[in-house]
Amino acid sequence: MMMGSGMAGMMGSGPMGSGMMGQHGQSQTNMNLSVDDVRSSVERSIAMMGNPRLKPGKVVASTPEIIIADIVTVDKEGLVQRFEVNRHTGSWRQVP
Repeated sequence: MMMGSGMAGMMGSGPMGSGMMGQHGQSQTNMNLSVDDVRSSVERSIAMMGNPRLKPGKVVASTPEIIIADIVTVDKEGLVQRFEVNRHTGSWRQVP
């Protein structure tokens, strides 16, 4: 998996953004994010990065608690980064 320099900012704040966090950086536990919610957040993050060579890839629920979101290249849809998002807390992590 390759990461460009533009992805470093995304790793620091996550595609969900700071609005999904509670006070003092604690994740909220009463969320019920949908696949569409996560897809929209990834789209906004990519737009904020301003890299026209990236786009959201597959965004799917892998379990009742977890949504997997891919960021891919526009030309060949090569995987750039994959995230695992907890739909109840809004927390995310990069998946290797």
